[in-house]
Parts: sequence; structure tokens; C-alpha cells
Amino acid sequence: MPRVAYALPHAPGQGPSWKEAARRLPETDNTDHRRFMLGRGILRERMWAQTSCDLPDLTLVMWDCDDLDVATRPPAKTARSAHEDWLFYTVLGTYHGQSLPTFRFPQTEVVSGTTTQATAIADTQTMFALPVPPEKLSTVRQLLDRLDSGDLMRSHAEFLELADVREEWVWLQHARDDLPDMLLIHWTGDDLPGAMERMTGTESPLADMARAFSEGLGMRIERAAQRTSEPLFAMHVRRSDSFELGVKQTASRVLMAARRGRWDALESLLDAQVTVKDGRSGGGRAPVRTMTRGEAASLLASVVAGHGPELRSTDVLAGEDALVLSIGTDGAGTPGLAIVMGVADRTIHSVAVVPDWPGPITATEVDPSPEPAQG
Repeated sequence: MPRVAYALPHAPGQGPSWKEAARRLPETDNTDHRRFMLGRGILRERMWAQTSCDLPDLTLVMWDCDDLDVATRPPAKTARSAHEDWLFYTVLGTYHGQSLPTFRFPQTEVVSGTTTQATAIADTQTMFALPVPPEKLSTVRQLLDRLDSGDLMRSHAEFLELADVREEWVWLQHARDDLPDMLLIHWTGDDLPGAMERMTGTESPLADMARAFSEGLGMRIERAAQRTSEPLFAMHVRRSDSFELGVKQTASRVLMAARRGRWDALESLLDAQVTVKDGRSGGGRAPVRTMTRGEAASLLASVVAGHGPELRSTDVLAGEDALVLSIGTDGAGTPGLAIVMGVADRTIHSVAVVPDWPGPITATEVDPSPEPAQG
């Protein structure tokens, strides 16, 4: 799953207000923010606030998402929800001094991703930003290449182990009008505050390695350590969070029928008359037919015949009034099979079979009509 991070500066004097609003967000706007995340395919979101002597006060954001382009697309000009207006006008505008008409998410690139040990039992995460002087940019890129896959790779692994860092991600955020080039570093580990203290010690292999890296950035380790990074909030959503209750229950029954091959059990969910378009014959020009619920159930059984092993990993995505049963789509550009079902009052009234579904999709892209959206 793609992971992206970026940093934005706090507007002058707005840091305390923003921190208070961010900490309240999971409680006051939980449902609306989950809907916003799902609309952009963001499944995990974490934020930190950093204070340091060599950079403005920053908000650091990390997203795990389906598609980087969708997650970081500019704000819509129309048809925004009240929560989106608050995010873009208040959070970005007031708290971070960004101009909405011209706002673009910062450009970042992953330059390193290292896992040294299992992260499941690691209990702390932190993220921090380090400035990269323009004259050091080329040197830093070369250093990161050596740490990630060159002659310093082993020393880097030893450094992470000494620091009890189980996973490390590093991004380079390109300079903007309001910020210089920066390294954004995310660590998952067991005792990260203790590791930061040991890095500033005078006599330890960990301190020696940290000092060498800091000097590569053109700063002393003591100065690099003079920063605080406090967590603001973390939120994890599931695709099923987008389901309305009736659609969610219908989706669960559809998925169970698919995985067990019991399409006869689906008949009770089908309307007496079902509008059907089978894209396996005729593609986009396939005729639209009306079938009884028994005929539609038989068609569904024939559609998935031969997909037995793939059904174990089948996913169901939903919008307000539609389901997509996605079979054999790996999310990496390999087309699969999809069955798009229109739902009203927990009853499936239309079915469209799409043989070359590109995947992945978000809830807002589901089209319940017999002419399904191709993306």
C-alpha cells in the first residue's frame, strides 16, 4: 500500500489552536473525517506537531492510501461537505496559512524504507523533519543511497537495531516558498525517546553513527536533537466504514455467498425483476435485460465459475446505494472481474458484469447503474 508524508508550517500564533482542534478531531468529527478519508482512499492517517530551532513549527502528516494521486488531489472547487470546508479553509487556511485557490500538497518522494524486525509488537511511533541546505542536497541524496542500498547499508541496519527502531521511512520534501528542502523521517520502535537520548551521548556506537549522519546534513547532532515531536492524532478506517447499515448487511451476505459458492442463498436479496447487463458479451454495447431473481442468481453463479481460489480474497466495496464485488483485481493495474450491484432498501435491483475491472476503487466511484464506471 502506498505511503506518503508531508509537512506544512503553522501560521504565526495558530499552533496552540490547531493542536487543540487536531486532538479533538477523532471525537468531534469522527464520522465526517472517516468519510473524507475514504473518499480519498486514505486508510491510515497520523499527525505530529514539531517544534525546533532551525525550522518553523510544523505539522507532519503520514498517510497509508490506495492511490497517491487521489489522496493528494487539490481540494474540489464545488460540492464540498461542511467538514471538507473546515479542513481546507480553517485547517489549511487559518491554522497553516495556505491559500486554498492555489494550494497544492507538498511534493515528496520516498528515498528509503527499511524494516529491521517485526513491527507488530512495537509500541511507539514518531516522526520528525530535518532541513537540508541547498548546497548539501546532492550530498544527502548520495548518502541516503549508500544507506539504503550501498556500502553503508549494514552500518545503517546496525544503527536502527541499536536505536530499537523496527521500521524506518524517509521522504525528501522539495522546497516551497514557505519551507526549505527537508527530510521527513518516521520511526516505529520500542523505546524511541530513549533512543533519541542515547544518540546525543558522547560515547556510544549509536551516538557516533548519529553524529556522522548529522554532519552529512551540515549540522551538529546536538542541534539535530533540539526538536520536539508530539503526536496529534491517529485514525484508521476500513473500506466497510463507508457502508450504510442496510448496504453493509447486504454486502456481508453477498460476500459470504460468493466465497461459499452459494448463489442460491442470494435469491432472497434479489428483487423480483433484476436489470442485468453482462459485459462479457458485447463489452460496453452489451444489451440490458430484465431477469427474474432465479435467473439472475444463476447468471451470477455462472459468472464466478472457475474463480474459486480468487474468491477467498474477494473484496466488496460500497457506495450509498451500490456494491462492487471485485474478484482477482490486485490493485496494481492487473484487470479483474467485477460485479456491480445497485441496492435499494437492502434489495439488489440491478447487476452489471465488468470483465476487465481495473481496480482499486473508492466508495465514491461506484456507479449503481447498468453502465458501470470503469475506474
